[in-house]
Amino acid sequence: MGAPQAEDRDTVWVAPEAAHAERTRGHLAVPTSGEGPGLIVLDGGLGLTSWVRTLCERFAREGYIAYAPDLYDGRDATLVPEGERRPLNASFDQVVPLLLRAVDRVGEVPGLSGDTVGAFGVGPGGARAMLLAELRPERVSTVTTYYGLEPDLHYASTRAAFLGHFASDDETTSWKLAQDHLERIRSAGREGEFHLYPRTVAGFFEAERASAYRADAADLSWSRTVAFLRDRLSRG
Repeated sequence: MGAPQAEDRDTVWVAPEAAHAERTRGHLAVPTSGEGPGLIVLDGGLGLTSWVRTLCERFAREGYIAYAPDLYDGRDATLVPEGERRPLNASFDQVVPLLLRAVDRVGEVPGLSGDTVGAFGVGPGGARAMLLAELRPERVSTVTTYYGLEPDLHYASTRAAFLGHFASDDETTSWKLAQDHLERIRSAGREGEFHLYPRTVAGFFEAERASAYRADAADLSWSRTVAFLRDRLSRG
């Protein structure tokens, strides 16, 4: 597989779609240095949207090889008005092979540093990032989740450090539930760091969810995420 082709996107390399279509469709962004730790970016159920692609490029500007797999066969829920959107559906049996291929895909990128990768996700993508830590414990060393939890995760079967960002007014994933998971993480001897963002709802990080987005909380959580990855993923 050849090196990614250059595009003028704020000093980020973006791979052409055809370069990795045989594995799984997705979006790959690489620092212009061509080197860096690997990061899998999982969407919040809206598909491989322009915001997810931009997020990959944002991670690349921080020095990470970032790859977002397309889990919904090219569908994009943001093409309809926000009030009419419905989360895209994909079965467990459909998604898991794509997640595992995403780990392999990042591992094939020339310039990948270290033997492990990070997993990052929002909403259901956060839960899937946690699942990857159990499915591929030897490869996934960090998990960052935004208001998403995998309920039946066996933390003792993982080797990852976990960072979580949660909304104070989330009716689905309460702060108490998040704290219960944090206790399970630490009881299993794993590193865990969870943060609560006051006066927010699920979606506060995602600019494509205009009714939920909160710039102040998004910026603070981003700075915490970058610090977490630099400390735990880069050192691997």
